[in-house]
Amino acid sequence: MGSLDKEPRLRRLRELLQRNEISSQEQLAELLAVEGFSIAQSTLSRDLRELAVSKRDGLYHLPQGAPAEAGVMAELRERWIDRIDFVDCGGTTVVLRPRNGTSSQEIRQALEGASLPSVVAVTHTDDTTLVITRSAAQARELVRLLRTRPRRAWRR
Repeated sequence: MGSLDKEPRLRRLRELLQRNEISSQEQLAELLAVEGFSIAQSTLSRDLRELAVSKRDGLYHLPQGAPAEAGVMAELRERWIDRIDFVDCGGTTVVLRPRNGTSSQEIRQALEGASLPSVVAVTHTDDTTLVITRSAAQARELVRLLRTRPRRAWRR
């Protein structure tokens, strides 16, 4: 892969920053090169600005509740709010059940395709999609965004 593969590069850059303690652009460039992304330092700097990455205590950090993720979540809400019958969470796990006519696999594929930094994994059964987030707060935020009815209506 080359430097023209911006979206996959940005996605991998987010993943590297989430999973590693990175203290320099050189270290980050080396990790990206191992993944097949050979980029110039100026491109890496631009990517870090685009992702709103900050450096605190000598390490690079992605912003909490990144604007890019908020935009993706808004798109997911618009597309899926009328197609999800049940949503709730416990800890870092979000449970989604589709309405008739929508498969849990469709929901899983949409969430995986969104490449949300807060989502660790998505899986599904015939009638349920499970989303594992990095924190309970992120799980609650996903539930808040996808809920279509008042909380009491979700109790079973």
